[in-house]
Amino acid sequence: MVQFGGGAADLTESVYGKGINLDWHIRSGKGNGKVHIQDKGGEISLLGGPGSKASIIGKGATEDWEIRSGKDNGKIKIQDNGGEIQLLGGSMYHSSHIGYGALGDWFLRSGKSAGKIVIQDNGGQVTFGGGQGLRSSFAGYGGSLDWVMRSGKPTGKIILQDGGGSIELLGGGNSQTSTIGKGAMQDWIIRSGNTAGQVSIQDHGGTTAVGGELTVGKNLKISGHIYMASGSSGTTGGGDTMTLESRLMEMESKMSELMETNTRLMEMMQEMRSR
Repeated sequence: MVQFGGGAADLTESVYGKGINLDWHIRSGKGNGKVHIQDKGGEISLLGGPGSKASIIGKGATEDWEIRSGKDNGKIKIQDNGGEIQLLGGSMYHSSHIGYGALGDWFLRSGKSAGKIVIQDNGGQVTFGGGQGLRSSFAGYGGSLDWVMRSGKPTGKIILQDGGGSIELLGGGNSQTSTIGKGAMQDWIIRSGNTAGQVSIQDHGGTTAVGGELTVGKNLKISGHIYMASGSSGTTGGGDTMTLESRLMEMESKMSELMETNTRLMEMMQEMRSR
């Protein structure tokens, strides 16, 4: 074993060839000291040799770091016992944080406010959520790179703009935009993407309820019957209903009865005058 430094009670030694494995222990002499390696420039190679891949510090003109596990199926572990990792930062850049605070939060930021964070821009799938008992959502799913958005539980929700603001669907290019929550009254404006298109509601069946006034700007084409509710309960509340056709026929029948009654009254008055 070879010892470097040490001696005085307040100095710490470095050791070469310690124990049966001939370990190296490299330390600064003081707890607040430093160990300098290649501080005049040059490259540091870690591992390498037969069967192992090297990691390199200070490679090339820009002194790059290339960090690899020694084997292709190996891992690089950072802060696996807790603690925080900070990326970028300094006086000119925003920091990103991994493992921030008591809950180990992640804060991902571009280095500049005008920058962006790019994920899977060469293709591939991004998965959100999932795991034991939870459903996943996907971005870039399948051959068409679909987005599949789900709550983690079947009883959960996906909440959009719950603090106000509008939501736009389609738009861009030659497509018309549909808007949810437009203006002060948070109107819904539903359009097909093309003026020759159509908006279909309940085209596989089911009841559609309209709670207020219904305004039709152009033609109204109805394939089935129009039902008239006899009370305020409407067609879905169990009240008596009849078709508009039946109501008109009923009104026509009543008009005929009135006309017939009127004719009889006229005849009676004529008869009384003639006496």
